Amino acid sequence: MSKLGIEVNLALRDFVNNTGNEVLGAMIIHRNGFIISSVMRDSINAKSLSAVFAAVKGTVDRMLSKSGIGNTNLLLFRASKYLITMYPINNEVVLVSLAREDSNLGLILMGLDYVKERIEKILHQ
Repeated sequence: MSKLGIEVNLALRDFVNNTGNEVLGAMIIHRNGFIISSVMRDSINAKSLSAVFAAVKGTVDRMLSKSGIGNTNLLLFRASKYLITMYPINNEVVLVSLAREDSNLGLILMGLDYVKERIEKILHQ
């Protein structure tokens, strides 16, 4: 793994660990669904989730663009017992978090802002 890859993975790991048991995992995915970096607890299948999340982001962006609204800055949705956030870092890369549905959303959003800034700095080195 490259130095940049190690730093991105460490940033994700810090985010997941610093939210206590709120966040079950986080990943950086490419808009085509490939995982750039992933930190997941339990037995969550990051590979299949990344493909689904990329498709969701792409579809929502296309629909919003056709409506004249523009692209997404933050996607937040609930799936069964999970709370999912998708936070674009740039046009190619998205930060995704997966949390329990009863998690502290404010804490998660604060953590996402911090880790997004951290990853942006890493990617611009």
